[in-house]
Amino acid sequence: MKKTLAKVMATAGALSLLASAIPFTGVSAEETDAFKYEVKENGVVITEWKDLTATEVTIPPTVTVGDNDLDVIGIADYAFGLCEDLAVVNVPDSLQLAEMGNTAFLTSSMVMNFFDSELSDAATTDDIIRYVAEKAGYKGTGANGAITDADIANLSVKLMNHLNKVDISAANTVQGKLMILIMNIDDMGFSQANIDKFNLYVTAIPYGDLTLKGNAGTEIETYAKGKFINFVSGNYVLGDANGDGKFDIRDAAWVARNLASGVEITVETNPAADFNQDGKVNVRDAAAMARDLATKKD
Repeated sequence: MKKTLAKVMATAGALSLLASAIPFTGVSAEETDAFKYEVKENGVVITEWKDLTATEVTIPPTVTVGDNDLDVIGIADYAFGLCEDLAVVNVPDSLQLAEMGNTAFLTSSMVMNFFDSELSDAATTDDIIRYVAEKAGYKGTGANGAITDADIANLSVKLMNHLNKVDISAANTVQGKLMILIMNIDDMGFSQANIDKFNLYVTAIPYGDLTLKGNAGTEIETYAKGKFINFVSGNYVLGDANGDGKFDIRDAAWVARNLASGVEITVETNPAADFNQDGKVNVRDAAAMARDLATKKD
C-alpha cells in the first residue's frame, strides 16, 4: 500500500517565596518550542505540535503570554497530524469540548493504516482514484452512472491539478506527504460540498492504540469517548501531592520540603504532584500550587 500511495504522491508532484521566585505556569511563551498556538479570547488553542518524533507528549494546562497565564483550552484539527509515532497524550483538565477539533489527535500513521485496510497492496493508482471517486459519490458516464476507464483518466488529470496546489515537500515520508494533502484540502480548489463530505469521511478514521491520559469527569474525557479514543484516568486529585485526598497549601509545602531535602518525586509514583503537567515534578510545581491556591483565596 505504501508503494501504491507513493504513486499518488508522484502524480501530485513528487506527492509566596516560591510563587514570587519562580514564574507560575505550565509553559511560558519562550518555552513553547514543542508546539505552536493561537491566542483566543478565553485561552490558548494548540495548532501544531512541532516535536514530530514524540511518542508521548504532555499538553500544559497554561501558557504564559506577556504577563498573563492563559489556560490551554483546545487542540486544533490535525495539530498532531505529522507525529507518526504518537502513542500517549497527557491532557490537562482545562481542555474544553467546544475548542477541540474533530481531528485534533489524528496522525499520518493512523491515516496510512486506515488506507492499508481499505485497499490491497496490489492496488494501482487507477484503483485508488476509483476508490476516491466512489467515496465522493462521483457519477460516471457509463450506464447508470458507472465509472468508466475514460472517467478514471479524466479524474486523474483533475486530481493532479488539485493536488499540485499544495506543497508536500515539507514531509519526508510518503504518509507525511499524504497527510499534508489531507490537512490542506481547503487549498485545492474543490467545491465546498466535496470538502465537507471529505472532512466528514476523515473523522471516521479509527485512532488505533492512541491513549489519552487525564482526570475523570473532565470535558476531554467526554471528547475521547465520543471519538472512541482510549482514555486512562489518573483517579487522583491534581495537586494532592501528600495523598490526603484534597489539594491545599500543605501539598505545596510537602513538595517544596521533599525537594529541598533531596528526595526525588517522580510522575510515575506521584502524578498528582506534577501540578503544571509538564511530565516532571520540581520546584515549579510547588510554585504553581502556591499561586493557584492564592488566586482561589483572593
